[in-house]
Amino acid sequence: NLSEELLHEAHNDKELVQRFESAVIHWTRQIKEAVNEKDVESASESEGPLAEIEYWRARTRDLNNIRKQFIREDVLQIVEVLQRAKSFYYLEPFLALRTDIETQTKEAIDNLKYLNTLKEPCTRLEQADPKDIPGMVKEILQTVQMIYIHSEYYNKERFYRLLRMISNEIVLRCRKKINLQAIFDGDVERSMVALQESVEAGEAWMAACRKMLNTTAKNFRGNEKADQLEV
Repeated sequence: NLSEELLHEAHNDKELVQRFESAVIHWTRQIKEAVNEKDVESASESEGPLAEIEYWRARTRDLNNIRKQFIREDVLQIVEVLQRAKSFYYLEPFLALRTDIETQTKEAIDNLKYLNTLKEPCTRLEQADPKDIPGMVKEILQTVQMIYIHSEYYNKERFYRLLRMISNEIVLRCRKKINLQAIFDGDVERSMVALQESVEAGEAWMAACRKMLNTTAKNFRGNEKADQLEV
């Protein structure tokens, strides 16, 4: 940290200003790499909805940590020196990034707040048998609907990705229940029961999704986000 006297004169030290410019360039590059948003296409074929919750939990934590760095005394002093030295070419992208981090942090906190309402039902889904799934989809989809309609930042692409991740989990539950080896060993009857339960789980999910989309379009007509959904 610089004393008040040194801080007042530091902008006249060209070598010091250049060092501070290099630091700001380095920080800007590092922060951009750290916060580069990768959520839109991040869901793999095996990821379930709990992975979406964990993504936003981690993102909230990371962004909050970065925000704390911006308000460190030494960082604020470097910004002040560069402002006095009129080194705006390097400083302006850094300050713009600081503003962007504030916006992204607010977004992450808001998304996590709403997504946390899915944690309990989706934890139960992760442990469910196919026969239990038809009785669970209504609650899950009502929660997803409320997240999309009432959250400030959860957009259409994220909404559809979340539905896909829930579908992933349902498919995984069904795959775990169907024992191919048992079929090969001749235990066809029990395997057919598991297969039928899986088909019913999938059909219940698809039917509930269609109903939810129709309900959203009907009950929230005039809501900009609801109007964007494809029914």
